[in-house]
Amino acid sequence: MQIIALKKTGKDVHIIFETGEELVIRYDLFVKNGLRKGDNLDDDKIDLINRENKIFLAKERAFNILSKRNNSTVEIKRKLIQRKFDKDTAESVVIELAASGFLNDEQFAKEYVEEKLKLNAVGLNKIRSELYSKGINKGIIESVLSEKSDADEYENAIKLAAKKMNSSVIKNAEAKKRKQKLYSFLLSKGFDHTTIDMVIKKIFSGEEE
Repeated sequence: MQIIALKKTGKDVHIIFETGEELVIRYDLFVKNGLRKGDNLDDDKIDLINRENKIFLAKERAFNILSKRNNSTVEIKRKLIQRKFDKDTAESVVIELAASGFLNDEQFAKEYVEEKLKLNAVGLNKIRSELYSKGINKGIIESVLSEKSDADEYENAIKLAAKKMNSSVIKNAEAKKRKQKLYSFLLSKGFDHTTIDMVIKKIFSGEEE
């Protein structure tokens, strides 16, 4: 089909063919392909340009998402599909971004663990579960979490427990229920049983059984 007219609007170029059909692509892609009025494009070339444009748009969207906060490769793929990009396009984009270093699940996992430990004071079991839900490989998760010591988790559990002890939920509970409530709370925050037992012993060490 022959291009009979070209019209630029914002970031896009409208390519109008002799048949009346119209193809809208990003200006950068238009320049890359060196398209001009009067060019004849066969169906294969048009399909290729369409494919390149989908990937171009998906990459734009991915970079926009990443500019707000870091994401795992699976998260980016999910979000692209949610925004109506087909699975093949989403997959191509995450592969390209991972190859170029814009997506790095190991680095994402390390940053996520640090943020969670510092800001939310949650246990490693909860962090592990959240990383799984974000599509992080099990090997990466265990490798990153292995760098954290038992002391890190204990310190966070103590801080969280001390804060919880001042809440009405614990203060107003019957004496025999206080430990149970604190135990359940810490368990819900993803701390392991060994850490919780140590915290309970520390918190209630000055109280009579």
